[in-house]
Amino acid sequence: EKAPLTEVRSMAKRERGTCESVTDSASGVTLVRYMDNNVVTMASTKAGINPMSKVKRYSQALKKYVYVNQPASVVMYNTYMGGVDRMDENVAKMRVNIRGKKWYWQLLSFLLNVS
Repeated sequence: EKAPLTEVRSMAKRERGTCESVTDSASGVTLVRYMDNNVVTMASTKAGINPMSKVKRYSQALKKYVYVNQPASVVMYNTYMGGVDRMDENVAKMRVNIRGKKWYWQLLSFLLNVS
């Protein structure tokens, strides 16, 4: 359903490092909306926005690096999901095209793509 978070368009007008969160007490899911280069919306059962971390980003307006706040859920995602995203990227770029009507050919081609 609709979460009581700020709309993406109005969040995009805010400064970099702005974030907000909503936690569902029944399921324990925390929704985080964070403004970095673009608006990022995440759902997590592990971490919310605290503790906030400082990350270094380049500011086009100031022409120098500045430190902005980053929620804990975004930090955890960036730390632990790098390998998974890399595999998906590699499979998309270098897919082996083996066509067949049998299910095992598709499985074999997927295993070749991943390896």
